[in-house]
Amino acid sequence: KEIKHMFDRNPHGAGFAIQGDIHGDGRFLVEYHKGFMNVDDLIEALGPKDKLKDLTVAIHCRIKTSGETDKFTTHPFPISNQYADLRKTDGSGPVLFHNGVFSGLGGIVDKNSSDTQDFVIGVASRYLKNAKMPGKISQAIVAKIAGDCRILILYPKRNFPSLNQLTILIVSQINNRIHRMHQILPFL
Repeated sequence: KEIKHMFDRNPHGAGFAIQGDIHGDGRFLVEYHKGFMNVDDLIEALGPKDKLKDLTVAIHCRIKTSGETDKFTTHPFPISNQYADLRKTDGSGPVLFHNGVFSGLGGIVDKNSSDTQDFVIGVASRYLKNAKMPGKISQAIVAKIAGDCRILILYPKRNFPSLNQLTILIVSQINNRIHRMHQILPFL
């Protein structure tokens, strides 16, 4: 019911990422799936809630502010400096979700790129690819560009620092819940 409500309010596609021991083999991973242009496909891909027990799940339903309205421009985006990587609908590794508008971005990397895709390629791939705290200059650059935006990054690591002073929250283990992005990101 919550997911349908999210999708109704933000109808331009959706995606999700799962973080944790996804396959039950002791490896701590992040996997993402996106490009769901209707809510029923999204819910089916998520599967039963009990399958997600002890995993962190982040879901993003998009409302277009820039870029195309297609399955390739839905969130999350792998943290990469290659536009082709950001258009993949399935993958693994660090991913970024975003709410808000990165002022002045969109259409830079490609005529159809969104502001988030431009941010990932130009900023996140340089300063936020690893789960370690960036230096003070890097923090200042990211904070200046991010402004009031909300960013969520999931890394395939168990322990890492929070950058919440930059309005970035790096999520650690949160059990037995599917989260809407605005529920887990504080409004800083």
